Amino acid sequence: MPKGVFIRTEEFKKKISEALKGKLKSEETRRKMSERQKGEKNHFFGKKLSEEHKRKMSEAHKGKKHFEETKQKIGETSKGRNPMLGKHHSEETKRKISEAYKGDKNPQWKGGLSFEPYTVDWTDDLRESIRKRDNHICQLCGIHKDELIGRCKKLDTHHIDYNKDNCNPDNLITLCRKCHIRTNYNRKYWTQYFKSESI
Repeated sequence: MPKGVFIRTEEFKKKISEALKGKLKSEETRRKMSERQKGEKNHFFGKKLSEEHKRKMSEAHKGKKHFEETKQKIGETSKGRNPMLGKHHSEETKRKISEAYKGDKNPQWKGGLSFEPYTVDWTDDLRESIRKRDNHICQLCGIHKDELIGRCKKLDTHHIDYNKDNCNPDNLITLCRKCHIRTNYNRKYWTQYFKSESI
């Protein structure tokens, strides 16, 4: 066994369980603890994680998997906690939500950039050549085209500088649909990120 790795035996787990019996916090105690951490009382209130910190957290969790038993427990404890579970918005509510976020009402509005037409150089052959160059792998999360599931089984080609007229291969990169959507937020960060990665 590698140095520093500690594996809990079933006997050890049983002893911990026995020792904790009767020491579980009451609902009232938990409620009071929750109240003490609400809003401005919370030490993390008003703070935001930097993109670099988020990236490091993401890297640290890559490849980690829960045991089936753990997944089952998480599923059981989450049951009934989602207030929207089993509920659906009415068509009228959906319409109102859609209207409230249309065009310049949307916080991600960029002055209509997404409606600008692509240049004549933006061809299927060009996009396919970029996918081939990148070995049909998303350059952000590393997923291969053969691993894609659901409706989006084709990799996208993304403009690093978000300029649709700039179809220079150095400005194009292969992304899966999920990562492509992700890069629509905080564009300045992603432009710098991909440019620094290509140096």
